[in-house]
Amino acid sequence: METLDSSRPKQSPWRRAIAPTLLPILVATSIMGYWSWQRGRNDVIDLADELSQQINGRIEARVKSYLATSELFLKINALSARREQLNLTEFESLQRYFWEQTQLHEIAMRKNRET
Repeated sequence: METLDSSRPKQSPWRRAIAPTLLPILVATSIMGYWSWQRGRNDVIDLADELSQQINGRIEARVKSYLATSELFLKINALSARREQLNLTEFESLQRYFWEQTQLHEIAMRKNRET
């Protein structure tokens, strides 16, 4: 008569020692890897949002500065025209005046970028 143990293949002592030790290590490593990946992903998303907000703020400040300087020149020109300090009939002098004003505008914008 055969015993029940003889019908089942015998496991090596190596397999009996490795499986209980290796399985929890693999599970723990997998869980930690997943958590690390999720946290890294969230950190990258947060960093991208922060950079986007900073860039938007800088762009907004530059555009506002540019528009404010342009508006200042428009007001100066309107005041000069009302006071008849700007001769609107002489195209050559107007062209030179506006060209010089454009150069001043670029200098003002350059100064704004430096600050």
